[in-house]
Amino acid sequence: GLTERLCGRIDRVDYCEDASEAGAAQSVAILDYKLSNKISQADVRDFVDMQIPVYLFAAPSVVPGEAIPREAFCRTIRKCEGSQPVAQFDRESYAAWRERFVSILFETVERIRGGDFRAKPAKDCPPFCIGRGICRMNGGRLDYLDEQHG
Repeated sequence: GLTERLCGRIDRVDYCEDASEAGAAQSVAILDYKLSNKISQADVRDFVDMQIPVYLFAAPSVVPGEAIPREAFCRTIRKCEGSQPVAQFDRESYAAWRERFVSILFETVERIRGGDFRAKPAKDCPPFCIGRGICRMNGGRLDYLDEQHG
């Protein structure tokens, strides 16, 4: 099968107290600290933002005891807002989610290997984005640039 190497650093992993059967793998909560912008549950669920999904996927391999992720949180540092879960699982829903994630991850890798580097955001760029003028996420912008530089 296809193998890919992913790199990253999970900010924090906490073991959860499980009311599970003796001998079952523990579960963990993953916490990601952000400077200003939170990631939404929808962005994680729909794989718009892949950082938290990659952490959720990797957790059983990198956390001692092959602990299963039970939830993930994002917390903004600048605004000092509380943490709200962006993902929550039981063992069965995590297994189903993991299968779907692997499929989407490898589709993305194959697209990139094929030379397709187009941005595919689910929403418009934020007004503060420094790449707004050259971004190719919107076909109209690409057409505009082609017209300008013919």
